[in-house]
Amino acid sequence: MTQSTNPLSRPFNVEELSNKGSRIVVTASPQEMEAIVRAAALEAMESFQVRFELRPWRKTGVKIVGELEADVTQKCVVTLEPLATSMSEEFSITVVPLSEAEKYRVAPNEEGEIEFDLESIEPPEFFEGSTIDLGVVAMEQFMLMLDPYPKAEGVEFPSFTTNPEGIEAADDRPPSPFSVLSKLKKPN
Repeated sequence: MTQSTNPLSRPFNVEELSNKGSRIVVTASPQEMEAIVRAAALEAMESFQVRFELRPWRKTGVKIVGELEADVTQKCVVTLEPLATSMSEEFSITVVPLSEAEKYRVAPNEEGEIEFDLESIEPPEFFEGSTIDLGVVAMEQFMLMLDPYPKAEGVEFPSFTTNPEGIEAADDRPPSPFSVLSKLKKPN
């Protein structure tokens, strides 16, 4: 989790985290929503709010549980008409100081391959210093939740023919790609 040109920033000092945890609500201002619209290539954003619950994890880590709610307008990928969407999803991540990264590093085996256990829990993310930017966490989760191909209800993707121009199939099978090449072949 690195600080960049993120449109939303809410630094939280982990040294202020009590044993009971903390609850923080991040609500984007109109200016921040405009920046999110540009960053996410949206048409508009009506609201953006994330409710965070932060709890200590092991000795130096933080477990972040959140619920993101946003009302956005995207373009339908088929009709290009505006499509209003309400998002409401929960997420959970764990962050630890970068100084502890070595504990979580995955080492290659004897053949030089890295093996992953898909049943195990996700490895934590890392932060530098004593500050976690909850705005960065919110934006990462928002971008993951955002539909990359929004489509209006009832709209179908147009079907395209697989038959290139001028090539007739002898039966119901699609033409061979080599039949297209044979038309391009010059006679001797």
